[in-house]
Amino acid sequence: MRNKSLFFFIFILISYGCAKEEEAPKIDLNVPGGRVDGQYQSTSQTITFTTNKSWTTTVTCPWAGVDSPPAPWASVSPTSGKAGTITLNVNMQANTVYLSREGTVTITAGEVTSTFTIHQDGAPPTVTIDRTMQNVGYEAGSATVAVSTNGAPWSLSGVPSWMTASSTGANMATNVTFTYQANLLAVAREANLVFTSVTATKTHVMTQAAAPATIAIDQNAKTVESGSGSFSVAVTTNSAAWSASGIPAWITLSPSVGTGSGNVVVNFTQNTTNASREATITFTAGSAVKTLTLTQLRTGGYIDGGNL
Repeated sequence: MRNKSLFFFIFILISYGCAKEEEAPKIDLNVPGGRVDGQYQSTSQTITFTTNKSWTTTVTCPWAGVDSPPAPWASVSPTSGKAGTITLNVNMQANTVYLSREGTVTITAGEVTSTFTIHQDGAPPTVTIDRTMQNVGYEAGSATVAVSTNGAPWSLSGVPSWMTASSTGANMATNVTFTYQANLLAVAREANLVFTSVTATKTHVMTQAAAPATIAIDQNAKTVESGSGSFSVAVTTNSAAWSASGIPAWITLSPSVGTGSGNVVVNFTQNTTNASREATITFTAGSAVKTLTLTQLRTGGYIDGGNL
């Protein structure tokens, strides 16, 4: 009888032990919504889970970059351990890209797995250009500006009518070629080219040099009677400043200096002498020169040496 009781007791112990060894693995994950969210800055958060088996983790974090090779941006610690209630650190590196990114953490205990998502916000938009200003000549030509962002789309504004751009927006780094017309005016001109990426902006100032000054007058010679009087001369420049010189005492000009184009009134006094008189008035704009020769007859309507 004692042998039967002992045998029965041993049988119960073995059955209990086998039942414990055969307990199914399980994982109880405490992650609200099944997702851990992080801001774009470097961050570390914790989650907890309970398991009755030894466990391991794997992290899958697809690349979300624009200018560099793929690299893991998330990790967990510890990466493995024994049964119990575990606190798991979820670490995210800073996200420098405008786009948000997601990964998956998988916890494995025996043949059981449990997963949760890690989500990191995108960084604020940035836009960069390789130069903020440049000077170009007055002749027609082209110039290039390299623009890049951290994955955010960009657009271009402020292109004047005398210029065209090879691109006015994109979702990637681009070299933008600006083709500009010749500047025909003697005044430099400026284009404020604004690159915008969502809320970030950069401005490139392109200055085109002034053209050489030009000047023209509508008459180069004029003969007037001996009496006092006046007449007009039309002065035309390419927006250049001009001035008149060589004006004798018997002539006045109104105006004698100016900018751009306009009419100049030439006033002359009476010639009371017995000789005709002459003045060469020089109109100058930069290095450009035009002359007007004014001849006034002597009293009686004669030029020296003969009758008109």
